[in-house]
Amino acid sequence: MKIQKKDLKFIVFDNLSRKEISLVMSAVKQALPNERKNRTLVFATSTERSKKMTLEELTEDIGEDHLYLLENPPEPLKSPPKPSENTSKPRS
Repeated sequence: MKIQKKDLKFIVFDNLSRKEISLVMSAVKQALPNERKNRTLVFATSTERSKKMTLEELTEDIGEDHLYLLENPPEPLKSPPKPSENTSKPRS
């Protein structure tokens, strides 16, 4: 199923701490499991730029970004190489 803009549900946070945002996101994901599974929930925090936009402009902008990232996911971060046992020994 390809997600379209009309399928997206938006929640925009303003003036909340990271902890508060995390708590709300967890509660929403739990309350709306189908949207989470279908990746139609879109969370965002406000910025100085977004505060000057209309709600329609903001959801259009955020929605485009969300759909782009679904189609073009970023590469996963690679773990740093583990130090070999030889490098941890002090030099004489």
